[in-house]
Amino acid sequence: MRLGPELRGMGRYLALGFQMVAVTGVGAAIGWWLDQKTGRAPVFLIVFFLLGSVGGIAAVWRSLDEPRHGPKQ
Repeated sequence: MRLGPELRGMGRYLALGFQMVAVTGVGAAIGWWLDQKTGRAPVFLIVFFLLGSVGGIAAVWRSLDEPRHGPKQ
């Protein structure tokens, strides 16, 4: 089955979306775990959620900027 030009890059963008959600989720999970261990809820959850969000956005930004500048060495 041949894909049309509008569907060819779909896998890359689906992977980027998944990566962004996964990094944010891992950050939130680490924060929740630290909150449970220290009893300081929701301080670590908020901090690590924000750090995970920034990390996810940075990874997507870097991946989308790669075709213009080439892979980092």
